[in-house]
Formats: sequence, structure tokens, C-alpha cells
Amino acid sequence: MPRPVSRGWPALAIAITCLIPSQVEARDLYVSGISIDGQTAATRSTNQAREIPKLFDSGTLSQIDPGYVPTDSVVAALDLRGLQGSLSYAVNSDALRLRIPGAGIDVTFSGSSRNDSLDQFEDFLKGDFSAAGFSTTDILQALVAHSPVDPVAGNPNSLQSRMFDSDFRMGTSGAFSSWAEGSALPNLVKLDLGASYTNSDGFDVVGIDLPIHASFGFERLALLVDVPIAFTSTEGAWSGMGSGGLGLRVAPFKWWALTPAARIGGVGSLDLGGLAVLYNATLTSHMRFSFGPLSLGIGNMGGYTSSIDAVEMAGYSLDYELTNWVTRNGGYVEGNFGSDTLGLGLGWRVHGSDVRFFGDDLYLDNYAEVGTGLGAGAILAGLGLDVSYLFGRNTQGVSARVGLRF
Repeated sequence: MPRPVSRGWPALAIAITCLIPSQVEARDLYVSGISIDGQTAATRSTNQAREIPKLFDSGTLSQIDPGYVPTDSVVAALDLRGLQGSLSYAVNSDALRLRIPGAGIDVTFSGSSRNDSLDQFEDFLKGDFSAAGFSTTDILQALVAHSPVDPVAGNPNSLQSRMFDSDFRMGTSGAFSSWAEGSALPNLVKLDLGASYTNSDGFDVVGIDLPIHASFGFERLALLVDVPIAFTSTEGAWSGMGSGGLGLRVAPFKWWALTPAARIGGVGSLDLGGLAVLYNATLTSHMRFSFGPLSLGIGNMGGYTSSIDAVEMAGYSLDYELTNWVTRNGGYVEGNFGSDTLGLGLGWRVHGSDVRFFGDDLYLDNYAEVGTGLGAGAILAGLGLDVSYLFGRNTQGVSARVGLRF
């Protein structure tokens, strides 16, 4: 293995350490502020979606007010990882009312007792119950639109965003230098290891990802295979996600390549209450021009994504009915420090891009990313380290990624 490889791992360790913040004051994902008979008030919270009904059961209410009886009026203001709503029992009533004004949701669960009504609410969250024309899909779409940390869509750490990011990286990478002479594209395997930290409207998200890429080159063509796996911790609540993508890079000219790609991916988190399978299709254009010692790259991508519904796991059956379009436009400038620099032939790159979503409502439908990278060997080939800063509405984050090409 070449000498530069061993020198890269300390850099990655330092980058990851700097990116992951110390948890000074964690924010719970699900918070309920409860008032009984308009007098006794208390706050209860949890980081597990399946515990939401317990925030409002008879045991919790009796802890708040030992004199509680099932005829008292109860009102709870809910914060469902950023989505605001309320649950309430009217005086002398067993009916449980759920209201989410921002999403137009107003559902009443009319059980034979308050416990029965609460069970209906729990089934509603799992996708097993619908009432008054509303279904679990309405809440899922509301979370995607109003929660800054939904694992499925609406933020940079979601499955939807990561799938498009993987396609853009797949379509804007490649050994352009080998095309200058019209030679066949090389077979290539690339391993990445990345870490990220994002703060979205007060929620802290730490992510670790391991993308694996492979390309198989032919004359002016390359078959691309991409399998990224990622794990995120949102205030201690874990999500796991992954996808598989296939692309075909076509180079009509030595300075221009087009990459159509298709991808399918899945995400699951019992803590965040998210479960989905998505597919997408994208087309990426990548142009690269040389100006003496510098090179300019331009990347443009358009894509479509939709959810595959009726996904079931661990008692949950969730339908998102989600459809979005995306554009991503960016560019980079790169050069090198000379072949004798530290004996490594170091190269550098400065890059930036803008991402925009259209279609169904998302919490964050536009964000941008800027960054810089170093590479050993050929320009940004072999061993590479990249650090990026991401920003959007109520959202900012940093990430570091080290990659090794064989």
C-alpha cells in the first residue's frame, strides 16, 4: 500500500473529533406540556416515537396530579420534533382530540374509554387506524414539511437528500485526465469514510457514512456502481439508511460527460418514527476545462424521486406518498502544489453547489454547500480529504470525508 495512505487516517480522526460536539444540553424530540383542569401543569418528554402515547396515559396524568380522575379536562401542547400540535380531553368526555393546525389535521378518537381512545391514537401513529378522513400519511407529510430532522426527507441528513447527493458525487467524479488522449476509462474502486455535524433549528444531528463506489471503464463509457451506508444520531435517536445506485457515464467529448443514474434506498428509525423506501432517477452533466495549471469544473443535475408505499416493519405500516424534483448546480476550481510537495504530488480543490427541491412540501427545500479538499497522487486522486460547510434555513453543518481510490 502506498505511503500516503497511512498519513491520511490521523487527519480523518482529527476531523471527526472536531465535528462531533459535546452534548452540553440535549433537546428531546417529543415534548408534551400538560395541563389538568386548567391548573396543574407539567412537562414530559421522550426521544422515542413509540413512547408518545405514554406521555398522555392515565399513569402519567396521575403522576402530574394525584387527584386526577377520567372526567377531568386535559390539554397537552405537543412538540413532535418540531411539528406543533395538541392533544386534549374535554371535561366529562372520553374522546381524544388531536389537532395540528399547521397541517390542517383535526382528528377525534372516540373510544369506549380514555384508554381505548389513546389506543386508537397509538394505532393511528403506526398506520393501523384512520379517522374522519385523515390517515397516518397526513402526519408523515406534515413531519416532512415541518420537522427539521425527519429521517425520510426535508433536510440534508434525510434519505432523500443523501440519495441525490450520492448521484451528484457519482456524476461529477471521474478521471478526466485519462480522457484527454481518448483512452479508455480505468476501472476504479473508491472507499470513503465521512463524519458530519448539523444543527437544524436547535436539534443536533451527528452522522457517519461509508460510501463504496466502483467504476468499470470502456471506450468513452463507464459503468458506475455506488452503495452508500449511513447512520445518524439525532439527539441520541439513531437512524440507519442505505441505497444502491447504478449509473452510466458517457463522454461525448474529452471535456464533457453525461451520467444518467437510478437509485433505490431505504431508511428506518423506531426512535424517530420514520420508515420508508424511495427511488430516484437523475441526469448529471459534468464539464471540466483546463487553463494552464488550473482546472474549472461545472456540475449540473436534475432528478426525480418518489416513495414506495405500504412498507411494514415492527408493527408500523407507513405510506408517505411523497414525490419531489431536484436540481443541483455547482462548480469547482482545482490545481496542484507541484509533484515534489512533501513527496506526495498534492492537489487542491475549492468547490460549491446549490440544491433546490420542488414538489411536495419539505422543511428545507433549498440549501448550499461550500468546501475545500486536498488530494495525494494525481490531482485529488489516490488519497483525498475534503471538508465542507452546509447552510440553509435554520440549518448549518460541517462535514469531513476521506477517500481512497484504488
